[in-house]
Amino acid sequence: MFTVKDRDKALRLRDRFYNCKPASELIENSKFEVPMVNNLMGYPFRAKADVLGEHLIDLKTTQICSAFRYSANKYNYDSQCYIYCNLFGKSYKDFKYIVIDKSPTNEIGIFNVSENFYFSGEQKVEYAIKVYENYIKNEFDLENYLVEDTL
Repeated sequence: MFTVKDRDKALRLRDRFYNCKPASELIENSKFEVPMVNNLMGYPFRAKADVLGEHLIDLKTTQICSAFRYSANKYNYDSQCYIYCNLFGKSYKDFKYIVIDKSPTNEIGIFNVSENFYFSGEQKVEYAIKVYENYIKNEFDLENYLVEDTL
């Protein structure tokens, strides 16, 4: 269920995207919302590619397009990139984020992925698996769980 206002916003975003040739050309001859389930590091993972073709593309909306670089780190998009590339058999060089901000300008950004970003995601996924193995799989007594660190 959409309100008229929400529908109008969605249509404006769509029109802005398709009128931006560099963005719209990236999704030509592609499949959309492609699901995948496979093992990674010995564990099952699932993903759904927004766009799968020559490139593996994740579409994002944001409040401020220029702040996406910081959001990508804050929300661990590097982990998503690592998982998706492995599940879909794509190189990080073929992974892109297409970002459109929800402000009246609907600024669009195309963000490529660096090798460092990809390997940062790999490290985070490895760490998450270790946490899973230590605390969930091995039924760690969470009553004794404590975080210690130095700032």
